[in-house]
Amino acid sequence: NKVKRVVQRLYDARVKALGEEWVRTWYIGVPNCLTTDDPYNFGQMLWLYNVIKAYGMWEFAKDRYVTFDNNLKKWDWNETTCANIMNRKEWWG
Repeated sequence: NKVKRVVQRLYDARVKALGEEWVRTWYIGVPNCLTTDDPYNFGQMLWLYNVIKAYGMWEFAKDRYVTFDNNLKKWDWNETTCANIMNRKEWWG
């Protein structure tokens, strides 16, 4: 199956660039904006790091990171993280 071969090649590239243990565990214990009262989504930032290291997708990562910056510009620091996300779903993400 072509899809299985492609998925395996992508996985192999991640392991080669990042190491097997990192590929399996990088997200464990990483706080995100839904589990802390903090607007920073560290899981997404680490995922972007992984994408850059494994696949060389620097431009993709930069474009995706701009979304974080744009969301932060609209952040209401007087509200909780959950309130910010729930009240602004149209631009979140």
